[in-house]
Amino acid sequence: SNAAAQALNTRSRINLNRIKIIPNGIEDLTKKQFLLPDIEIVGERYCIVLATFDKYKGHSFAIDSFAIVAKKIPNLNLILCGTGTNKQISVVKKQIAEEMLQDRIRLLGFVHQPYGLIQKASVVLVPSQQYESFGLTIIEAMALSRPVVATNVGGIPEIITHNVSGKICEKNDTLSFADAIIELLYSKKKS
Repeated sequence: SNAAAQALNTRSRINLNRIKIIPNGIEDLTKKQFLLPDIEIVGERYCIVLATFDKYKGHSFAIDSFAIVAKKIPNLNLILCGTGTNKQISVVKKQIAEEMLQDRIRLLGFVHQPYGLIQKASVVLVPSQQYESFGLTIIEAMALSRPVVATNVGGIPEIITHNVSGKICEKNDTLSFADAIIELLYSKKKS
């Protein structure tokens, strides 16, 4: 992404004229049906985050935003997929308990083939707070015709055009992020 090229230039003083940007691609997945992984799914309607549990990926931000959404949409759940250290996961579990969302949020760990989960998701969330070079999850969601709400971080705005191919919110604005999720859930035509 251009954001990754700029970061390289800033960190290592590489001449940007020597960098060629080749965006990631993905095969057309719109006509394929994928099976759900053999895991327990929380409810029929859910949002999903697929990311490592590194702090900068924004799980805390997603949970705060989901807490707002959960008050307005009682039959919606949140699935968090990804790997992390025991400490990272315990921090997330503690926040879920503090928000009293244990019945609404499910941590699945790493899922090898997440396409079935993405395909059934009501909204795909990309709550990154920094260092997002491209956002492969976004194009996977788009290839599966799923709406995306993401933060305005790194290369994300190179993929999503706000209100055209998804929703982009500022990285520290949980209310705006929650409102974008709610809007997509209630709109007949999803971005």
